[in-house]
Amino acid sequence: MVESTQIREEDDRSSKFSTVSLSASREISPKLSLNTRIVYRESEVDEDSSALGDESKEYRLYLGARRKLGAKTSMTLNYSHNDRRSDQAEDEYRENRLSLGLVMTW
Repeated sequence: MVESTQIREEDDRSSKFSTVSLSASREISPKLSLNTRIVYRESEVDEDSSALGDESKEYRLYLGARRKLGAKTSMTLNYSHNDRRSDQAEDEYRENRLSLGLVMTW
């Protein structure tokens, strides 16, 4: 768990940010590996401190696969889901993202 507290000098208002994450990866074969990560983030602000942002809770899930195509080339396929809850309704959202990548090293 990582925690961070930020305090504004001009009015002594503070925000607290907490993050917890868990990840795992596994090589299925010499050419294929899978990974996953779960992240929880929470932000808290002093009462009557809307200038510092809103209080929120965020849950993220990542799933990924990497396939080696050659000695220096691989392809990645990643999925992520993000669910953000906030005390401000306009700042709440859900997002699903799928990405495909080509990785080259030299």
